[in-house]
Amino acid sequence: MMSDRSNANKPWLAALYSGLVLPGFGQFYNSRKTKGLVFLTVEILALAMVMGGLYGLLVGYLLRPEITGFLEEPSRPFLPGWMIGPLWLWITLLLTNRIVSTLEAYMDCKKLTSAEVPNAERIDGD
Repeated sequence: MMSDRSNANKPWLAALYSGLVLPGFGQFYNSRKTKGLVFLTVEILALAMVMGGLYGLLVGYLLRPEITGFLEEPSRPFLPGWMIGPLWLWITLLLTNRIVSTLEAYMDCKKLTSAEVPNAERIDGD
């Protein structure tokens, strides 16, 4: 019975993989490959959109003031309105994906661990 418990997945480790490494890695740790691929794909796509938005902001707005007219119009806002909405949307998706992936990996691993290791008293008592 002791060897079963020592070989069981640890919920805190699954949460750590999904929370600190990459979303989806905790699901891979739990042998849930499809869930892991979904969380990882969402993370990669959202990260690409955030990086693209930041790159567009940096190149198109800060480094090329002669094209945007930043120097000619001092009252112009620092961030154009069409960039703020989508950028915040993708950042929110990144954070939400990481939180949901972490919680799901922890709860799924806890459920798998409790299902794999039966209660010793019930087995001995029956």
